[in-house]
Amino acid sequence: MNDSAATVTGLVLQSAYGSGKLVLEGALPTRGRADAHLQLEGFPLVALYALFERDTAGVGGMVTLTAGLSGTRASPVSSGSFSLLNGAFGEFRAPFVDGTYDYHDRRLRGGSICGARASRSLTCRRTCR
Repeated sequence: MNDSAATVTGLVLQSAYGSGKLVLEGALPTRGRADAHLQLEGFPLVALYALFERDTAGVGGMVTLTAGLSGTRASPVSSGSFSLLNGAFGEFRAPFVDGTYDYHDRRLRGGSICGARASRSLTCRRTCR
């Protein structure tokens, strides 16, 4: 880290609960173009809540995510994909959620498939400005 960029090279966090890995690599400059990548592999959702110091009661499931960040601070570009398996948020259950997102030109586009089984699912697509 210096006065013009935060650079991370090969940061890997392995879950103490056995499965799950977080990998972060790239540069986030104050000026110029960013080039950063985040990857979560089978990471417990409860561990993410704990990382962000959120209440973990009733939270469960496994998260997989791949995200990239590029562009400038004034015009960021990001895209990625995510999935949640056996998600739990208190009484709410999300057996599976798969999705993608894309952000550029100040527009967020995304889509997801949610359901209890692949044969019974809900597909959502949305563009936000």
